[in-house]
Amino acid sequence: MRHGQGDLKYKNNSVYSGAWERGMKWGTGRMTYASGNFYEGQWENNKRNGQGIMNWLTSNEKYTGNWEDNY
Repeated sequence: MRHGQGDLKYKNNSVYSGAWERGMKWGTGRMTYASGNFYEGQWENNKRNGQGIMNWLTSNEKYTGNWEDNY
């Protein structure tokens, strides 16, 4: 089971680098999606939760603020 710091590369070429707890993204981490878009910030229970930045390179948009259950 993933626990601590680590990197995971997905089949679609997305990459998560950061903290793991009980096999889930939990704590501070960065997810770079295959599109080049990325989220950097807090995770809980495999979801974006807490403070974070989402950068959509495909649409030239950026959100900085609070997240709850990926929204």
